[in-house]
Amino acid sequence: MTVVYLTARALHVLLGALWVGSVFVVVYFVSPSMAEAGPDAAKVMAGLMKRRLLNVIPIIALATIVLGLWLYWRFTGGFDPALSGSPGGMVFGAGGLIAIIAIHIGLLGMRRNTLRAIARSKAIAGMPDGAEKSQAMAAVQELRNRAATAGRITAVLLMVTVVLMALGHYVG
Repeated sequence: MTVVYLTARALHVLLGALWVGSVFVVVYFVSPSMAEAGPDAAKVMAGLMKRRLLNVIPIIALATIVLGLWLYWRFTGGFDPALSGSPGGMVFGAGGLIAIIAIHIGLLGMRRNTLRAIARSKAIAGMPDGAEKSQAMAAVQELRNRAATAGRITAVLLMVTVVLMALGHYVG
């Protein structure tokens, strides 16, 4: 085994762990806690935005997927159908496909709706109380709900991916 392969594999596992762990903690702990905090959650969100959480997690996810594709290419001898169709190739392939679906749901569902909710919340801050503000707040809550649903789906998909990746070398 080459140093490049071992480094790529170690980085893939490390970045994958960071991606899955980050999504899990955000979805099941941070977001519900912020929802319970009410208006004070804006301070926490400002801190997370300052630290670029919504940019860092997608970069980690993308790097994980790129490394995974390279590792899969190497494992299957350049995507050789005979090796891709082997039990290990199919398990790793399914895990990779699920991870690719997860990043799309995470980016388009979680991240996009969260950013839209943040932008609309800032716009609402200066509005006078009334029907228009209530409607705008309901729209923000709908975006938050969409982001939360996408987050739960993403977290489950990533947990399935982890299990498949853990089993890939041991099947067949």
